[in-house]
Amino acid sequence: MDTVGAVELTRVRWEKNSKGVVDSVKANFRVRSTMRHAPRGAEGVLASMCKLMIAHRKSEQEAEAESARRTAASARWEVERPRNVFSSFWRSLSGAAERDRKVAGEHDADVKRKLTDLSAIAAAVEKLGQRTPGPRFVPTLKV
Repeated sequence: MDTVGAVELTRVRWEKNSKGVVDSVKANFRVRSTMRHAPRGAEGVLASMCKLMIAHRKSEQEAEAESARRTAASARWEVERPRNVFSSFWRSLSGAAERDRKVAGEHDADVKRKLTDLSAIAAAVEKLGQRTPGPRFVPTLKV
């Protein structure tokens, strides 16, 4: 593959972490003897790198969103769980019930923000996926 300038990318190894997400790239390069400028594959390399970074961030945000969902569900359960009459009266009087409702609402809003972020990442990946990197670029990784 031709890249920018007199350096040519000759081999790339994509490595996955324990979660199965590609998080490392090892590449071999060589210097061209002609020193000619031929950036035909550079756009494809950059697009692939962007896809890789976005896919990595997406997996992180999915984990964060799942954690936020569990926290929100726990907060909602604390608000809605059955209590005896005395406990309900005391919680009402002390303001604990209102505080718990407020905390549950904040956690729900956090989940919505994280899901919105995931939608934005999905849109970016879709847009990158529609780009054609050029005839000299052969993808070895599907993101």
